[in-house]
Amino acid sequence: MTVQATQERKRILAPRVQEQLELSAEERIIIIKQGIWVQYPFASELIKFLEDLSTQPKRPRMEGRTIIGPTGNGKTSIIQEFIDIQRQKRGYSDDSKYEYLYAEAPEIPSVKSLYIEILSACNMSVKAGTAEQLKQKVLQVLWDLNVKMLFLDEIHNFLEAQNERIMSQCRNALKGLSNRLQIPIILIGTENAEEVLKGDSQVLKRYKIIKLNEWKKDQSFLLLLQAFEQALPLKKASNLHRKEVSSKIYDLSKGTLGTIANIIQESAIDAILTGTERITLEIINKLHDDKFAKF
Repeated sequence: MTVQATQERKRILAPRVQEQLELSAEERIIIIKQGIWVQYPFASELIKFLEDLSTQPKRPRMEGRTIIGPTGNGKTSIIQEFIDIQRQKRGYSDDSKYEYLYAEAPEIPSVKSLYIEILSACNMSVKAGTAEQLKQKVLQVLWDLNVKMLFLDEIHNFLEAQNERIMSQCRNALKGLSNRLQIPIILIGTENAEEVLKGDSQVLKRYKIIKLNEWKKDQSFLLLLQAFEQALPLKKASNLHRKEVSSKIYDLSKGTLGTIANIIQESAIDAILTGTERITLEIINKLHDDKFAKF
């Protein structure tokens, strides 16, 4: 049975969300502002894949992946959710803090700045040293912290070098870290990140590309809206999957997950503030019009 055919079906809220309905308006707004994570098939499948990848036997040439997609389409959110799940399993112990390490590629790319960013992600401040000294420091620190997987976001920053030699050095540095540490490295970036890998067939083979596309205006999109609604601490059903509401959200967001989430978040907060307690087409239109009226 499709979502469209069940427009009047009562919401099914998770017990946690049901309890949140008893909170004050201010407390519920804080919860919404903190961000709402919703499960959807691609995210669940990718998280499961990363879990499997993290348990692969150690070997010199560890398998990794490159996750690419438009800005604001949920790449980093999926990674952060995966890391949080792994830390939950370990009771958020101090020992697990850096096991799944998240770092960002440097804005001004070089091998040295890459190593410095990785050390910074380990809460270490290191500025001086040759590239080789920094590499040895990274290896030692990641061994000591028992890092099981390294995530490197904003990998498209390497293109800012506009220099194939520097990009090649950075690619070789990543290969070297993976070989020595024998851990999977996951690269994350925009569609341009594919250009970073094209200069090295070995890197392309080791870091196969996973594409996170924009959402299409189909049944999956309606199910996504339904998942958001089930996670919102609003006292009334919004029926976001109704044609006029879902079409408006899609047209405003162009199918980008981050924009979809922002529209729903802003609208939910307004629904609480005004006492409406449900997201309506009028609220979405008002916020959209007000936002652009300021410019």
